[in-house]
Amino acid sequence: MTRIDPEYVSGQATRVLNVSVDLRSAWQNASSPVSGISSTAAGNSPAGPQFVSKLTGMANSGDNAHENLSDSLESASEAMQACAADLTDADERTAENWRI
Repeated sequence: MTRIDPEYVSGQATRVLNVSVDLRSAWQNASSPVSGISSTAAGNSPAGPQFVSKLTGMANSGDNAHENLSDSLESASEAMQACAADLTDADERTAENWRI
């Protein structure tokens, strides 16, 4: 018979949440220089503004992707915590039912 340890599940949920926080923080710290780039950053070449526009668009897409991934990890962590709580409740009810 397989036994699932609610404390282990809860601990893993915390680890998933920590990964989400670390990912979000690392991306925000690394991408902030790109998000504030000036339209003249590529000099006075005719393609400069288009280059900066594409670079900014790429940074925005990266922001969205990291935000979605981080949100998904946070949702997974919350679901794991809920499962751990449900498992604990079920264990306690079963123990109470078998108490002599």
